[in-house]
Amino acid sequence: KAYASFLYLGKPDDRFVHLAQRHRDITYFGKIESPSESLMIDYNCTALPCLVSTYHAKYYSKTRSLSDLSSSQDAISAFVNDNLSPPFQVIDTETFKSLGKRGLPVILVVTDTIRMPKVCGNFIKAGEKVFEEYGKEFSFACINGEEYHSWLYYTFGISEEDIPLYLLYTPVPNPAYKRFEFGKGNKLKISEQDILDIIKDTSPWYHTGNFAMIKNWGIKAKQFFGKRFVRLYKSIKRDE
Repeated sequence: KAYASFLYLGKPDDRFVHLAQRHRDITYFGKIESPSESLMIDYNCTALPCLVSTYHAKYYSKTRSLSDLSSSQDAISAFVNDNLSPPFQVIDTETFKSLGKRGLPVILVVTDTIRMPKVCGNFIKAGEKVFEEYGKEFSFACINGEEYHSWLYYTFGISEEDIPLYLLYTPVPNPAYKRFEFGKGNKLKISEQDILDIIKDTSPWYHTGNFAMIKNWGIKAKQFFGKRFVRLYKSIKRDE
């Protein structure tokens, strides 16, 4: 449930065998040397050999195929690396590791137990195009804020009373986050524009980890006095 599986249609070469051995502890690699025509159609394979990645989880499924394996010596490796960890996950201990391997900022929708199924479905539906366009720049996830309340509180200072909300979290190189209001009062609604606004947000990041509170005080102070300076400057200009 944390990683995609891979299926090679045709006779696999050493590149595929090597990748299968490298990743055998986390996912599955298979082969069908003489696939049927209907199977080729099902997986959208236009020619042999063809490499297919499949991911099926409770809320999210994705299948991709690559038919032109001879275009580059690195084509198979690049395809596996790009599709090994899906861009969307429902957070648990295993899927969180999977997202971590992507090394990308994560847009987290934090919700509660009752709303989890509906919110996950709405997030996937609203983010379908966004996942495709920004999947190599961001990861996307839903997390049950009641189940993981301790981690959310000690990492971001979020209590159950704050739920639901959005988080933008980057674990590398220095852990930091931003938080955003959810749904404009609707605790289930998610729009594509909500996700794009988070991606394009330019507000300051807040720190997590050691001395985070002190660092964040500095950021908030800078914002506060910066706004006061702007207001003062505008007031002076009006009086001139």
